[in-house]
Amino acid sequence: PVLVTGTFANPKFRPDLKGMFQKRIKEGLSDPSRLKEMLKGKNQSGTEAEEPGKDVKGMLKGLFKK
Repeated sequence: PVLVTGTFANPKFRPDLKGMFQKRIKEGLSDPSRLKEMLKGKNQSGTEAEEPGKDVKGMLKGLFKK
């Protein structure tokens, strides 16, 4: 889900994080322990992430293919 604000001449796009989380909850989490690790700032290998925000940016880039 994406939120669109602004004017037709200058639209602003941003991810609808609330909608994404709600959809994920409705579908069910495949691995709830993985969510806890992500919230604690751990990367996919389970070790502490050097830059937790970097992982999120990578996921968003993949989502919007930029």
